[in-house]
Amino acid sequence: MIKLAKKAAENAFVPYNKHKMGSSILAYDGSMFTGCNVENSISGLGNCSEICAIDNAVSHGKYKFRALCVFDTRGNFSYPCGVCRQYIAQFIQVVQEDIKIIVACSKGHEVVNFKEIFPKGYYNSTNLEDIKEYADRNK
Repeated sequence: MIKLAKKAAENAFVPYNKHKMGSSILAYDGSMFTGCNVENSISGLGNCSEICAIDNAVSHGKYKFRALCVFDTRGNFSYPCGVCRQYIAQFIQVVQEDIKIIVACSKGHEVVNFKEIFPKGYYNSTNLEDIKEYADRNK
């Protein structure tokens, strides 16, 4: 996963801050998908690598995940930002299980459970059954 995330970071579109990030996500069936950060001149229109990787998996019919890796090319252990944490939380509800978060850089890597870094996130209860239905939709 680290190698895939590092490779994805090479494709990052970062003309403004030059800070390349890459992610890879592991689906329940063993398939992996990648994403990189994409900046935009209009603030708020860019995407983090984590969201890009998740969206890539979803576009391939995957909704259940075991692990997410984030690679920072600047040599830092960079955990998902608040927006990404909430985005990940939505998909944890599909199977009601925690996932591993791997943060990596040239110095090595660390592994934590997602709920360790986002213990009190917003988990939707009003349409939880609708969210859980996606557990059966994996192709």
